[in-house]
Amino acid sequence: MKIGKLHHLGIALLLVCGSMYFCYTQYYPLYLAKKKGPKIVERKSLSNGKGEVILLSKTYKIDQKYMSMQGPNSFHPKIIMTDDVDSSKTIYLTGVRSHLVNVDDSKSLSAEFFCHSNLTFAHGGITPEKHNESFNPPTHMDWRIFTLIPGKLEVNLPEGFGIPIKANTPLDYFTMTLNQNPGNEPGELRVKTSLMWSDKTTDIQPVFRRHLYVYQQHEETEKDNTVAATFTHSGQLCGQSADGNQTGLVPSSFGPRLSQHPGATCCVDNASHGGILSQFGSQNTIHWMVPPGEHTYRSDVSNQFKLPYATKAHYVTGHLHPYAKSLQLIDLETKEVLFSIESEDFKDKIGVAKMTEVTSQEGVLIKPEGRYELVTKYHNTSDEPIDAMAILYLYLAENPQSATAQANETAPTFLGAAAIPPVK
Repeated sequence: MKIGKLHHLGIALLLVCGSMYFCYTQYYPLYLAKKKGPKIVERKSLSNGKGEVILLSKTYKIDQKYMSMQGPNSFHPKIIMTDDVDSSKTIYLTGVRSHLVNVDDSKSLSAEFFCHSNLTFAHGGITPEKHNESFNPPTHMDWRIFTLIPGKLEVNLPEGFGIPIKANTPLDYFTMTLNQNPGNEPGELRVKTSLMWSDKTTDIQPVFRRHLYVYQQHEETEKDNTVAATFTHSGQLCGQSADGNQTGLVPSSFGPRLSQHPGATCCVDNASHGGILSQFGSQNTIHWMVPPGEHTYRSDVSNQFKLPYATKAHYVTGHLHPYAKSLQLIDLETKEVLFSIESEDFKDKIGVAKMTEVTSQEGVLIKPEGRYELVTKYHNTSDEPIDAMAILYLYLAENPQSATAQANETAPTFLGAAAIPPVK
């Protein structure tokens, strides 16, 4: 009798253990994925017409050296800014702010582990073309809306300026980490982000973004394999491909201006496959190697603006790598320096600690027929080549004669929005 009871008890225990094991193997990974995956922490709607969406990225494990474009990364897909207003109503994106935190968001971590982030229109959602056509007069955005980079983890447009979108426009937020100082790995971390918006319908000047690149003619070397990952989303790389030819009237150059053809200074070493953008041709790169010493790199960026009309820039900042000193936009006709962005590195480790910005309510005039040059200076104090980039981000007034963007009566169609629901 006792043996029979023990037998049945043993079977019961086996069933319980089996059930527990099944639940553990089937559901615990889902629990961890939800706990450590991307999520919207909070949506705030304030009485002054402003709002904020707070995001947490998935958990990243930083346990080794990761140089630029090599670190753990992910998307937070299909973000809807607000559920509190009519879905077809126009709201204005006014800024973005990110910082690094530990897994449970109880402690802030060093910004040195931040590579870059991009807020974009959602893939599978609305295209930039459809977005632009949904306003009257049309707007002029491309895929990317805001970019954050080392030393500039916050962008706030000047008061009274914003990027118009429909309230139900789905957005993607891409984040990437890095670790250029091995030996001080933080373990697991997350990127916490605030996306800011306003639903004020008057007294807001719509703006659109343009990005300008210093690019250099390169030679094929084994260094091209520095970054060999495959990227498929417009928010993943620092650079963004575009249609058409955007090279300048004269080839880019490095070093002082020479009396001979600027192309005589060819070539730099390419740092990655991702530095080759279609608009500059396969012979040029936006991600190059800088040898030890002080170096100046120049590019004619006149054809990169693609402006629909003369307008004014109201917010400007840049993207530079460690050992960079400055980035300047120069009017080639007047020789005037229109914008100067300065970069400052950490004192005790590799990394960009601070990137300056320019904000202006009045704005600085940029003409579609103008000629402009982008100049960056690097001072590589190490004893080996380092990788470099130089990008200028500008936010320019839409239809400067008009105070606000008015939405067309027909709301835009989201491609595949029903198949891929927004993240809540």
